[in-house]
Amino acid sequence: TQQRGTGEQRSAGSLRRRERGQEQHDYRHDFTDHLLDLACLCRRPCIGLNGLARAQFLEQLLRFLPEGGEVAEIGVANGDFSQDILTHAKPRRLHLIDPWEHQERTDYANDPGNVAESAQDDRFNAVLERFRAQIDGGIVKVHRDYSEDAAVLFGAGQLDWIYVDGMHTVD
Repeated sequence: TQQRGTGEQRSAGSLRRRERGQEQHDYRHDFTDHLLDLACLCRRPCIGLNGLARAQFLEQLLRFLPEGGEVAEIGVANGDFSQDILTHAKPRRLHLIDPWEHQERTDYANDPGNVAESAQDDRFNAVLERFRAQIDGGIVKVHRDYSEDAAVLFGAGQLDWIYVDGMHTVD
C-alpha cells in the first residue's frame, strides 16, 4: 500500500482508480484491481479497499470467484479461511494442502504460524475434525504435504483457482 497526505492507506488498485478519476468503483467490473489489491493486503494487517480489513476483503473476493469449482488452499493452519471458501465460493471439491510441520529453517523463525510440532499435530487433527462431514462427503480432501510435493497429484487445468497463504516471513 501507499500513503497519501491524509494518512489514509490505499491499495494499488484504489490508487489507480483515483488516478483515473474513479472514486466510486463497482468492483464487479474490474477483477484485475481486486487481485492487485489482494496482493497488497495479503502480507500486511492494513486497511484498504474503501476501509475493508483484510479478512473482510478476502470474504468479498470469494464472492467473485466461480462457484462449484475444484479449488486448493495452500497453507491451511486452523482452517478458518477454508471454512470461508466453503461458505462463500461453494466449491464442489476443496483440497487443503499444508505440511502441518514445524520448520527449523531460519527464514521461518519469525513466522507466527510456525508453531511447535505438537501444536502442528493439534491443528491438523482439528482441521480433520472441523471438516469431517465435508471430508466424508467427498467435498474436502486434506493433503498433509508440502505444496510442491502435492502438486503432482493434480492434472493440468484440474484446479479452477488456488489460494496461497503459505510462508509469512517475506513481503
